Amino acid sequence: QETVVKCKRCGAPIEYTPDSIFVVCSYCGYTNWFVDESKVQIFVVPSKPRDKILEAFWNRMKEDSDMGRIVQELEVVDTYGVYVPTFLSKVEVFSTWSGVEVRTVSSGKRTRIERIQKEGKFSDRLLLSIPARRTAEEFGLDELISKVSSLPPNYIKLEESNWSDIKLQVLNTEISQSEAIDEIKDK
Repeated sequence: QETVVKCKRCGAPIEYTPDSIFVVCSYCGYTNWFVDESKVQIFVVPSKPRDKILEAFWNRMKEDSDMGRIVQELEVVDTYGVYVPTFLSKVEVFSTWSGVEVRTVSSGKRTRIERIQKEGKFSDRLLLSIPARRTAEEFGLDELISKVSSLPPNYIKLEESNWSDIKLQVLNTEISQSEAIDEIKDK
């Protein structure tokens, strides 16, 4: 016997998979969480409109040396959205460094090599993105995920987005926060 999962607010049936951490009710828009431990701050990077995405696709195909030759034979059959859970982390890096600068100094016909000991400090602020699903690489999404950290900060909080228009299934992460932290440290 199949169990029907109902919205916690309005009681309407909702569809979910065991991978889902929450599903937004398509009737009332309520966010139904299934894994309380996964309640984290979730932001959405808004997508471009479909016509802009198709325009960018066709431009890229025309500019590609291989695809440009057969672009007139291509046809877009379908487009769909993909939710890519990603850990974003603001990292501040502080370090000291030391090294030797090697210079070749010429004076007239003579040349000599100078070695100068140098030291300094380094600091930087980075925004790193780590895919939270192991299959992201299989779908060729690594490049997309890396671009998320270089986007202007135009993320929208999940609660503020019109999720009922998006209607994408939200999948649980496959790596833990501690695994993400380790990978961020590696980067």
